[in-house]
Amino acid sequence: MSILTFRLENDIKNRLDAVVDKLGLNQSKIVREAVVAKLEELEELAALLDRVQANRSKKPIAELWKELGLESGELRAGASGAANADLQADR
Repeated sequence: MSILTFRLENDIKNRLDAVVDKLGLNQSKIVREAVVAKLEELEELAALLDRVQANRSKKPIAELWKELGLESGELRAGASGAANADLQADR
């Protein structure tokens, strides 16, 4: 077994001391179980991230435009044209 040293803010340490004393618990066991619980949560998150990245397809933007049936500049020109028309109407 290894020893891990870390810093806690005084208020957190005081709260931990108080609850351990009141309930007659082992402080090391409580901290160890809290680390294990958080580690399991983070491992699940890391596994989920791996699955998302593995399923993400990467395509060039030109290919995406073609799949949408648009030319590469068509949407951008249309969007900026609409924005320009809105600006002109506001004046």
